[in-house]
Amino acid sequence: MTSVEKRFGSEHPEVVSHLLKLLQGEPTEFNPTEFAACRGELLAYARAESVPETAFSQLEETFCQPFSTALAIEPSGTETCPLCNWLYDWYQDGDPLLRHFVLGFLPVLVWNYTLRYKKRINAAGYEACLLLMYNDITAERNKAAKPPPLALPALTVQSPYHVPKELHRSSPLARLHRSIAAPAAEAAAAPEGGAVRPEELPAVCGTVLQPMAHDLASFLPAAQLAFCSLVLRLAGAGYKWAE
Repeated sequence: MTSVEKRFGSEHPEVVSHLLKLLQGEPTEFNPTEFAACRGELLAYARAESVPETAFSQLEETFCQPFSTALAIEPSGTETCPLCNWLYDWYQDGDPLLRHFVLGFLPVLVWNYTLRYKKRINAAGYEACLLLMYNDITAERNKAAKPPPLALPALTVQSPYHVPKELHRSSPLARLHRSIAAPAAEAAAAPEGGAVRPEELPAVCGTVLQPMAHDLASFLPAAQLAFCSLVLRLAGAGYKWAE
């Protein structure tokens, strides 16, 4: 037992008790306030470490394995699942360390989501988390793919070199000015939970897994093994996009 685990257990016995009950399949309810407090404690420990891998290893020993196990057990994965709600809120928080922590649970989210999607079992909690990540990743891609804005001079604004004349609305110059000023169309966001169609499943799951695949070495060994196992299972189950 690590020093962090000892301190975590002594300061937050209620949360540890809930996690143990979940692992044993016993009914229990989390106290969101207590859990939010311990999450802050764990992040404080992580930030106090000079090496991120060490901090994440301590997080894993204390929390990740029980959380992953509980996340995969029904009735987790529904829209009322507190585990999914926490993952959603933590990712939406925007903290890079917290987002990396959430991405470590992607293998559990994707595998259980695809299983329940195929069986038409309620997986709205999983889906909401995955769509949040999908929208974030695609928004970043769209932002990165945009060329730098070209600031052409607006001839309707006076400058040291000319005095603007009234442009006829149908003139080519007026049409050009209006087209430059028109905002570019943004990519449509992914559908909300419960609305992912079968043909959209590969795009959603494949997109959210790419950041983890590209930076797999930065994750915990357990998360790396879970990711590799996930890809093998998906490919073996006939999901061509996972090959």
